[in-house]
Amino acid sequence: MTSGAVWARWSDGARPIALDVLPDCPSISADSREPCCEFADHPGAHSYQLDSMPVETW
Repeated sequence: MTSGAVWARWSDGARPIALDVLPDCPSISADSREPCCEFADHPGAHSYQLDSMPVETW
C-alpha cells in the first residue's frame, strides 16, 4: 500500500484550480525519527529541517 495526501494548487488571490493526490516524502530524520510532511520529490528542505513559525494571537 502506498501513502499520499491531497494537495491543492492555486495562484495568489485565486481559488484552487486543482486537487492532486501526491505520494508522501519517504524521508525520516535520523535524529528524531520525525517523518517529512511534504510530498515526494519536493523542492527545498524536509519539513523536519525547518524552523517553526511563530504563532500570532489576535
